[in-house]
Amino acid sequence: SKHPAEFPDVYRGITKQTFKQAGIRLVPDWKHPKASPNVPCMPYFIVPLSDNAYEAILYETSDTPQSQKKYRKMVVGHKNIFLKSVLYTADKPIAIVEGVFDALSVMQVGGVAVALCGISMSNKLLEELMHHKPVQPLYLMLDNDTAGQNTTKKLADCLQKANIPFVIAPLDSAYK
Repeated sequence: SKHPAEFPDVYRGITKQTFKQAGIRLVPDWKHPKASPNVPCMPYFIVPLSDNAYEAILYETSDTPQSQKKYRKMVVGHKNIFLKSVLYTADKPIAIVEGVFDALSVMQVGGVAVALCGISMSNKLLEELMHHKPVQPLYLMLDNDTAGQNTTKKLADCLQKANIPFVIAPLDSAYK
């Protein structure tokens, strides 16, 4: 199967421009630096999380082997919050979402977003916000599952105590 050497014009509803705006690049033949030699190289989106960390997200097509799908997302270096700097540079309210594609979806429609890269990172976000208040109100838009709802409650309680403006903006239950 032919691996893409170039960004598609649109992937999962996200345009090439939005990927590039977010600093994401597509590497046609990537594998985890610690992977064994027999692991195949596959196309991955490389998502910067900090100067020395990134998340690799599998570029899936109808040709993607099922065996590869369990390696859909991998972090190299220390997990971090995606687009964290937006907290201090945004000129409009900031969506707080769980995943990279959630953040890209918000950007795609003209918004700004920060992705936790997993709800386990909510404490890291709170730590960050206690040191430096965000420049805009936050819109809590975590996934609609139980974990997302519990994390939203926890964030809301802490933000309220810290006097940081926020809105709980739940997504329609049809969306994760």
